[in-house]
Amino acid sequence: MDQDIPHSHKQSCWTNFRKLFIVLLLSCCFFLFFWNINIPYTVNMTGGDLFVNNVSMSNITGLVYLKKIYNTLVLTTPPPHVNPHDFGYIILEKDTCLTNNKSVFLAVIACVAPANFRQRMTIRETWGSVAKTNKEIALVFMLGKTSDSKVQQEILNESNFYHDIIQEDFVDSYRNLSYKSVAMLKWSYTHCPSAKYVLKADDDMFVNLEYLSNVLKHKRLKDTVIGMQITGARPIQEKSSKWYTPKELFNGTVYPPYCSGTSYVISGDSVEKLYNASLDTQYFWLEDIFITGICRTKANIKISNDYGFTYDKPTASGCVFRSRISGHRYNENEIRKIWKELKDSSLTCTPSNINTKAVSTKS
Repeated sequence: MDQDIPHSHKQSCWTNFRKLFIVLLLSCCFFLFFWNINIPYTVNMTGGDLFVNNVSMSNITGLVYLKKIYNTLVLTTPPPHVNPHDFGYIILEKDTCLTNNKSVFLAVIACVAPANFRQRMTIRETWGSVAKTNKEIALVFMLGKTSDSKVQQEILNESNFYHDIIQEDFVDSYRNLSYKSVAMLKWSYTHCPSAKYVLKADDDMFVNLEYLSNVLKHKRLKDTVIGMQITGARPIQEKSSKWYTPKELFNGTVYPPYCSGTSYVISGDSVEKLYNASLDTQYFWLEDIFITGICRTKANIKISNDYGFTYDKPTASGCVFRSRISGHRYNENEIRKIWKELKDSSLTCTPSNINTKAVSTKS
């Protein structure tokens, strides 16, 4: 679909138009000036200096100002981004990380499809509810746009009540998940720059935020992405596969090491670096490979493998999650069961009921 195809020609066209406009403006000025005094002339720009009839105009009043305009708008114009993230906000929460003037330690961003109302509510009422009592943790939900007007109105109502939704105007689809992750980076460094860490999580995850916070406070990592590291993965060339990647989208034989996109943490000092790297990197639709692999490598950010993260599905048990960060592919009832048991102080955990065997799934 056209809306799913990355595009960057807008900024390039605007840049070329500005250059043409300035050149025409300068030409008109010189034409009028020399036409009035009837002197033949030639104009050229050499080494950043403006010459008329081979005479430098650097010291002529008025022309110095024109030269400054030319230098500012033409010579110093940066090249256009390869992958500009020029989407606007439909819903924006600016003050999430300013609550009670306390610095946010962990910003939690759950990436959710627009119509997944029940999943958002489940997170709010279970593992995400930690953000209500612990002001060092902030929770928001990241969405793209929907073409369903009824769903959109319900999202607006939900946002007005909970004030925890960020929505950009890219089409929310599987092929656009990298846009959603770049939106996460953009919002984080713009509206939550004080956060020491940023957690990205899918809506079918269970995340033990209190345990994760303690782990991060002991690690004190910088310039790092933390998660379940995947190394040696190769592009899938089978057209029938959900993850089919043509060679023109990725011309290497092996992906760089990356973290499973089900959940990973970015150190606060890496957020802007990753965002800037994404703007100058050709769009790639597999978001975990794009953000934590390709852009991470380009930004010279380290990767830290933590076995507390997993894209597998550990047993849905509070005992299991007392010493685990995340698990994947849980339905709403399983998430609520884990949360209830995890908060039950009377629950006795023994080696026999701490079954950490996981059911293998794909990210």
